[in-house]
Amino acid sequence: MKILVIDANYLFGNGFLFPAGPLRQTSSSALRNADVILLIGSEQLPKSLVKYRKKVFSANYKASGSYNSKKSYLAFSALANNAKFFNSLSDHGLRVEEYIEFSDHYSYRVTDIVNLIQLAAQKGLTLITTSKDYVKLPKRYQKEIVEFKIELVINSQAEFIKILKRYVKKS
Repeated sequence: MKILVIDANYLFGNGFLFPAGPLRQTSSSALRNADVILLIGSEQLPKSLVKYRKKVFSANYKASGSYNSKKSYLAFSALANNAKFFNSLSDHGLRVEEYIEFSDHYSYRVTDIVNLIQLAAQKGLTLITTSKDYVKLPKRYQKEIVEFKIELVINSQAEFIKILKRYVKKS
């Protein structure tokens, strides 16, 4: 089963294939070959997807966990799009006073984590990061950092699962 995931805010980026752009194949090829298209971040169908509406499911991220909206945070991450994570924190009502970006797939060193902990302490902030980054942290420091957990909520989830089950039965 081929699932094409599209961020509604970026769609197909600049439209160029890697390394000039974000695409691994042309958008027309990806759309044509996809069994299901997940449009994340909007329920409104962009013009470029109208032709494929029968296989489009919209979805959104939702925080899974409770977070203290009265605290001030220092957020850090090592993602391809760190700004998306930082915006997500604000969208979920968290007050982020400072952001620190690392390059995508960065391997945190102990000195990085110690420096982050010290900086947060100096500024009276609570450290927060993504689940992807949290699992890469040395266990002894995890208790000092909040893991921001999210889940993907798919609209028409029952129909989406029905389609998945059909493909699982085929294999």
